Amino acid sequence: MGVLVLLVANENPAADVGPAVAQELAALGVTSLSLLRDDQTTALALEGWAFDADRSAEAAAHAVAADPAAVRVLRPIVESALHAASKPQTTRRTK
Repeated sequence: MGVLVLLVANENPAADVGPAVAQELAALGVTSLSLLRDDQTTALALEGWAFDADRSAEAAAHAVAADPAAVRVLRPIVESALHAASKPQTTRRTK
């Protein structure tokens, strides 16, 4: 599965995620898009089983931003599934 996060500063033109952009991203293999925002930055998390994040990062940046040079690209380093575990047993020392 390919995963990529695109960061765009909010002072730049807003990231476009309309139907035309969705179609462009789908053509790159993206099947899931999450849009996140705080006061300074907009983040687009892109995922897809057929999405080649390494080869398609530049095309994805062009698809979502008016100025793709202003887009920061975050690539995954580690991916892990987490499971809730029972509480670890603590050993009490008696004197």
